[in-house]
Amino acid sequence: MSETTDTTEFLGQQLLNKSRTKPLRAKMREFVEEHGTETDIENLREETEGKSLSDIVNEGREERL
Repeated sequence: MSETTDTTEFLGQQLLNKSRTKPLRAKMREFVEEHGTETDIENLREETEGKSLSDIVNEGREERL
């Protein structure tokens, strides 16, 4: 296929994916607005900087056991 066709198909797929996730994103934002959050996102990012995602998940898993 030509590059133009590939690009068009890719952009079409991106639009479909975006339309599927938009309602979920809106629900998540609404939930956070209603319930707030106890953790400041910026502080949380600074605390986890440099850690791999698997390490963070494992730490959380150990706390639950």
